[in-house]
Amino acid sequence: MNLTEGNPQEVRNERSATTVGFEDPTDIEKVSKEGELQGKENPTLRLDKHGLQLVPQPTALKDDPPNWSPALKLLVVLQVSWLALLGPMGSAVINPAFVSLAKNFKITTVQASYKLTVFIVFAGVTPLLITPLSNVYGRRPIYLLGNLVAGVTNVIAGNCRTWNGLLVTRVFNGIGTGSYVAIGAATICDLYFVHERGFYMGIFTFFLTNGPHFAPLIGGFIAQNLSWRWVTSSSLHSLSPSSASPKRFTPANPSTPPPIANTHTSLLFKRSVLPGRKLHLADFGRSLYMLKYVSIMIPGLYYMTCFGYGSVLFAVTGSHPFLEFYNFDVAQVGLMLSIPLLRGCLIGEANAGWLVDWMANRYAKKHDGHRKPEVRLDAIWFALLVPIGIVVEGV
Repeated sequence: MNLTEGNPQEVRNERSATTVGFEDPTDIEKVSKEGELQGKENPTLRLDKHGLQLVPQPTALKDDPPNWSPALKLLVVLQVSWLALLGPMGSAVINPAFVSLAKNFKITTVQASYKLTVFIVFAGVTPLLITPLSNVYGRRPIYLLGNLVAGVTNVIAGNCRTWNGLLVTRVFNGIGTGSYVAIGAATICDLYFVHERGFYMGIFTFFLTNGPHFAPLIGGFIAQNLSWRWVTSSSLHSLSPSSASPKRFTPANPSTPPPIANTHTSLLFKRSVLPGRKLHLADFGRSLYMLKYVSIMIPGLYYMTCFGYGSVLFAVTGSHPFLEFYNFDVAQVGLMLSIPLLRGCLIGEANAGWLVDWMANRYAKKHDGHRKPEVRLDAIWFALLVPIGIVVEGV
C-alpha cells in the first residue's frame, strides 16, 4: 500500500490532521476537544496504554496505516529515515575538500562553499511545491522520483568540468533531495497516533540532521586518497539500492484493483491519484498561508535558526580555518566536521523524542486526557546550548 494512497487514508484525512494537510490549528484544537467529550460518552472509542483516547481514532480497515503491524510501521520509518540521511549526506560529503575543489576550478574557498549553499536553498524551497503533489499522488512516487534525481545528479556533479555546470547539478540535486525529505515527517504522521509521534520523529530527525555530520567522516578520507570527484560520485552507491526500498517494503494496497497493463499510464502514476482529490493552483500557496499562525511561524523560525547556526554554519566555514590555522589535512578536517556534531546530535535527538512524548502524556493524565501541544515547548530550554556552543567554537 502506498502511504496516503487509497480510500483508508482519504477517510482519515477527513477527520484528522495526520498528513501534510493544511488544517487550521484552531480546527485541530476543536476536533481534539470534541473527541475528548465523545470519549466520555462513547465507550467504544479506542484508547492507548495510558487509558487516553487515541488521536486520531483508527478505522476498522486493515489498510489504514495506524492499523499496520508495529514491525511494518517501524520498517517504513527506518527506510524513510535512511533516505533522509542519504540526501543531505550526498550534499555535505564534499565539505572537507572545499579547498581542493577551489584549487581545481581556480576559485576562492568562499565560492566553493556555494556548492552547498545552492543545494540548501533549493532543498528548502522544493517542499512548498512537492507537498501538494504528495497529497494528490501519494508518497511513493515522490520517494522514488526524488531519490532517482538525487542519485543521478551526484554522478553528473562528479564529472563536471566547469564550475557553472557543477552548480546546476546542485540545483537539481537539491530539488530531488528536498522532495523526499519534505514528506518524511508527514509519513510518520500517517503511521502513528499523536502520543507516539515524538519518539518516531526523534528517529527521523536523528537521521536527517546527522546526514551532513556523517558525510565529512568518509568524505575527507576519500578526497585525500582519491579526489573530490570520487567524493561526489560515491553518493550514488548508497542512493541506488535505496531507491528500491519504498517499492520493496511498502506493501501494495490489497483493496485496489490489479495494476493496469498500460505502461504509459503506470509510468505517469495515474493509478496513484487519491480518490476525490484534485490538484489546484492555490494548493501551492497553502504552506505560506499557514504562516499567519504564530504557533507555526515561531517554531519554524526557531528550527531554521538552530539548524542554520548549529549545523550549517560549521559545515560551510569549518574547512578553511582548520586547514589554514591548524594545518590539518583533508581527512583530519573531515573528522573535525563530523565527530563533534555526531556526538552532540546522538545525545540530543536520541532523547528528545521520547522526552516530549512523556511530557505530553504526563500533562494529559493530569488534565482529563487533554493533550496540549504547547506542553512540548518545555523542552526548548535545551536550545540555549546552541549559542553557547557557537561562542565556544569562535573563542
